[in-house]
This record gives sequence, C-alpha cells and structure tokens, in this order.
Amino acid sequence: MKLYKIYFFIFLLSFQYAFAQKAPIKLGEVDEKDVKAAQYEAYPDAEAVVLYDYGTVHYDLAGSDIKLVFTHTKRIKILKKTGYEYANINILYQMQGETHERVSDIAGYTHNFENGKVEKVKLEKKTIVDKMVNKNFGEVKFAMPDVKEGSVIEYTYEIRSDFWWYVPAWYFQSTVPTVWSEYRVSSPEYFEFIKISQGYQEFAINENKNSLESINTPTSQNNSTPDALKYENNGNRWVMKNVPPFKDEKFIASPADHIMKMEFQLSATNFPNNVRKAYMESWTKVIKDLMEHEKYGKYIQKKLPEKTLVETLIVGKTAYRDKMTVIYDYVKNNIKYTGRTGIYTKQSLKEVLEKKVGNNAEINLLLVNMLREAGLEAHPVLLSTRPHGKILTQYPIMDKFNYTVVYVNLGANNEEILLDATDPMLPAGMLSYNALNGTGLIVIPDGKHAWANLQLSKFTKTSSLVIATLSMNHAGLIKGELTQRFSGYDAIKKRQKLLKGATTATEEEIEEGEEIDTESEDEDKGKVNQLAFKNIRDFDKPLDGSMQIETSAHSQVNDDFIYLTPLLDYRMKENPFKAETRDFPIDYACATEQSFYMNFTIPEGYKVEEMPKPMRVKWQDESIKYDYILTLAGDKIQLMSKFILTRPIFQAQEYKALRELYAQIVAKQEEQIVLKKK
Repeated sequence: MKLYKIYFFIFLLSFQYAFAQKAPIKLGEVDEKDVKAAQYEAYPDAEAVVLYDYGTVHYDLAGSDIKLVFTHTKRIKILKKTGYEYANINILYQMQGETHERVSDIAGYTHNFENGKVEKVKLEKKTIVDKMVNKNFGEVKFAMPDVKEGSVIEYTYEIRSDFWWYVPAWYFQSTVPTVWSEYRVSSPEYFEFIKISQGYQEFAINENKNSLESINTPTSQNNSTPDALKYENNGNRWVMKNVPPFKDEKFIASPADHIMKMEFQLSATNFPNNVRKAYMESWTKVIKDLMEHEKYGKYIQKKLPEKTLVETLIVGKTAYRDKMTVIYDYVKNNIKYTGRTGIYTKQSLKEVLEKKVGNNAEINLLLVNMLREAGLEAHPVLLSTRPHGKILTQYPIMDKFNYTVVYVNLGANNEEILLDATDPMLPAGMLSYNALNGTGLIVIPDGKHAWANLQLSKFTKTSSLVIATLSMNHAGLIKGELTQRFSGYDAIKKRQKLLKGATTATEEEIEEGEEIDTESEDEDKGKVNQLAFKNIRDFDKPLDGSMQIETSAHSQVNDDFIYLTPLLDYRMKENPFKAETRDFPIDYACATEQSFYMNFTIPEGYKVEEMPKPMRVKWQDESIKYDYILTLAGDKIQLMSKFILTRPIFQAQEYKALRELYAQIVAKQEEQIVLKKK
C-alpha cells in the first residue's frame, strides 16, 4: 500500500481497544500443576505444548499518525530436549525508509519445579539481540534462560507499527499441541477489513462486540476547547481450544494452505470529512491497474529494442504452433533465470535482452511481448507457487500472487497452452513443478480476465517406466539389465541431478551414453550398479537409461526353496499416508504413471511353487488404476505392475479409502514368488 499520512483531525488523543475481558494469562503467574506435569495427556509423545497463546491488536491515533499496536504473550511447556527449540524466540519486524515497526516491552520467565517448589528465572534484557536482516526487515532474538525438560517458559512483547493497514495474521495452530489460542482485534469504524478464516476446527469463542467510543478534538484552530467526536469501535475475539499439532504430511503443496489461522486484508477506509477509498474492488479493477503499471502491463506493450528479432525467428513459418515454439525456445534457451519470483519487472526489455538474464516476470512477460508481435494471442497468467500457498479467487488480493506464466491460444480448434520459459528443460505446455498450484489468473487487456486450471493440462504429468530382463541362479543371485524411461517431471528431476553432478567438478556436461558410476556394495549381498543415460540434453524427448545389476538383496535361499521379491527396490516400501484421518485435500500436483515390467528366468532345476495372485483395482471415477499381474511360461516369469493416476487433487473425505488402497498396494508388492527345487 502506498505510504501517506492522513490528516483528518487537527488533534487526536489515543484510544484504547474494546473487549475489557480479563486476559487469559498473566505473566509470571503459572499453575504449579503445569510445571510439574511430565507429559500432555492428549498427546503423550509431544515434545512441547503451547499452554496459552494470546494476541491483541488495537489502534492508537495521535496527531496525524496512526499506529497499529500488536501485543503477544505466549506460554509453552517444554516436555523433551527436542522441544528446546521452542525456547529460542525470533520476532521479525518490517521497515521501509521512515515507515517502520518497533519491538518493545519484552519480558519473560522460565519456571522450573525445584526443591519442592516452583522457581522462576527472569529473561535478562542484555540477552536480547536486535539486528538487521535486510533493508526491509529486522529481527529481535532471544533465548529463554535455564530451560530444561519440564520447564514452562513464557514471554511477551509489543510491536508498534506504522503499517496500520497490515493486521498481523494469527496462527491458532503450530507443530505442537495448543491448549488455548486467543486473538483480539479492535479497530475504529474508519477501517474496513476482510477477515479470512482458515481451518477445520470450530471456534470455541467467536465474538463481535462494537462499542461507542469518543475522541477529543478541537472545534476549530482558534478554540482549544475539545469536543468529543463519537465513533464506533469494532471488536472481535476468537478463541480455539485443544488444537492438535499440524503435521506436514505427504502430498501437500504448502502448510500455509491448511494450518488454522486468521488473516486480514484492508478493503477500504472511510475517514471523517473524506471520501471512502476502496483498496479491494474487483478483478476488473485489479487488471486495469496492472496493465497500466510501468513494471507489468507497460512492459508488455513496449516495442522490442531488437526490431527484427521476432521477424527473423519466425521467417518461413506460417502455423501458429511453429511460431510459438521457435519464440519459446529462443527465450528459454537464451535468457537465464535468476531464480527470483515476484510479479513485477526490475529491468527494461533492453537490459534483459542485452544481459540475457531476468527474473520470472521479466522472462515470461518478454515471451508475451514477442508472441504478440508474431501475431499470436498471448496473455500473462498470475499465480502463486506451491510453497507460497493458493490464491483466493473470491478476493482480489494481489499479495497472494508471486509468479507469472504465459497463456497462448493457438487458434486452431481453440487450442490453449501454458508456457513457462524460466527453465530450458521445460517443453512447450509444461509449467515448472512449483507453478502447479490450483488456479491462475489470465490477465486480458481492457480489464478482462479468465481463470486457468494449472494442474489439468495434458502436458502436466510425470511418468517412469522400468523394463527388466533378469536371470537367477540356484544361490539366489539375480543378474541382468534394467532399462528405464523417465518422462515429464520425473525426467526433469533426474536431469537436474545429472547435469548438476556433471558440472560440479569438471564444468563439463555428461556425454550422451556415458556411464555414471553409482556403485554400491552390500557386505552381505554384494551389489554393483552402473547406469548410462541417453537424451540428457534433448529435453523434448524422454530420458532413457540402462543399468546392469547383480544382486541377491531381494531373494532368500532356504533349503530347497528360493523366495523372490520380484519388484526389487522398485516396490512401494511403506504407505505414504501415516495418519488415520486427514482434514485437508491430497495434492499430487500432476497426473502420474509408474510402470514396471520385470522378466525373470528362474534357475534350472527349480519350479514355481507359489505366485502372488493378480490385483486389479479402479477408483470409482477411474482416476486411479492399479494392475499387478504375474504370468508364467516355462522357466520365464513376467510381472507387470502399473499405477496410473489422472486426477491430481483428492478431497479429505476420500482419504480413508485412498489410504486403504495404498495399504493394499504395499502389501501386494511385498508378496514373494516361491521357487522349489524339483
């Protein structure tokens, strides 16, 4: 938000916030039972427990300044040594030139039960460190004194902020259990906030109480007699009790999307004797403003400094797809990505093309510019990366976006495609993995917009294929060749490791077909693997690899019997879904396919005594299919194991069935083939 001062009163006295209820915690006074407790009954394995987490927000108005005042008081029970980290406190605060936040009134105690009573140790001011992080942030750090297993620590602080439009988000949930979490926010009627609640647990207390307050203000410049100006103060109080710890589980884009919290966004101000000013209006207004922004929309509209660049690239090409491909290849292969996200450009078009380096916005907005010059319909797409959290389509909040990709309509059959030129390994139509995050906003001129599903493109998938031709001797030793094919994101992930590994020591890339030594030896089993890859730098093709193996790690010989685990190390060794229940969706990011064809020649003199039964399962809508089939022909055994997932998002209510499906797959893949000597 643009920084400015608001002169709506000649003189204002500070006012206090509503909700005069007693605070749930008083620093320095703890319950002896909490200090003596050895564990938290509801979560006996917890390393720490938040006993109380209490925050308040109110506003002070003085002169022409508005100050937001945030106070935070927290009490934590330390149960294990691994919980000592919760006694190290970091308080981040903002500053932008003369606009800043100040942290003050820091106090704290550590309570221990010693010699038959509770002893408390005070936090010393000299142990508190205040340092600069960068030009926009500072950090206050301190460690609570005399912390040990069983300690109860507590601390409090205040932040006075010039960023009055920014009400701090409140997290009711953390990585450890929370007994009581409370947030009170009080603001004058002049501020209108959107409150965004997230979580899967109901509030124990959810109150909204408005009160009539007054501010003394002079009736005129020549009359110092104050008159009372009446205004309505809006007070909110939220309490959650017995909040479970948040576990960062498998197949989740960002904990920020699911942890229980309350966020705020200033939507408008309505000061006395001033016109109401809206800060959150509509997507149409957002896009119009964005297209007029010098570092976004104007960047797309400017003419390229190299006037014949696009003309030269597309010479002889008439099909839209061919034009798109050659321009896309030029940008992704010639402009190096700095790794910096964000929705605005910092360099000019000329600087990007000359230096051949740019941030995400500079690269992909350059691509939009060039595609439009070639006569294609191309628009930027704003999105939020997976670690950054999902956007809220119902609220036009620009802070939620941090990344730009490109939408192209190829005209023929209205074919639509998304491009991301930040990575030369990405073929056309494939976004970077972190961009696969729900919905993106297509920014169309004249304030128009549309929404793009970022995870349902036919190009958005990952797949791996393994074909094994193996033989086994009477001692259970397995020898043979494995060929592998990686496509989509599996190929990118593998290529990144290969190319990074090659350049670390020699700064020379891996040659096609070169063997990559990955020898590993098991003292008991003796295993040597060597891999060779093809198409390492041909990013439009699958990555192919071959490997010679010799191992007895997956077979056991017992008298006249040999027990073989046929998927070797490619089996799913454990269920990725550990928790019995889940409150939030399962996000695979993209479609997935894993195929394994294992061909075995059994040792001479042996026969198959027992083989696992086939397994074939389908999800109700066929978005998941799994086949596990074994066939026997003479001394040859073939196993096909294929897992196909076409729907990237599953809802929480599907979790139980999904967990059970994975349990069946894990159990099936652990089953052994039994060979018996004839």
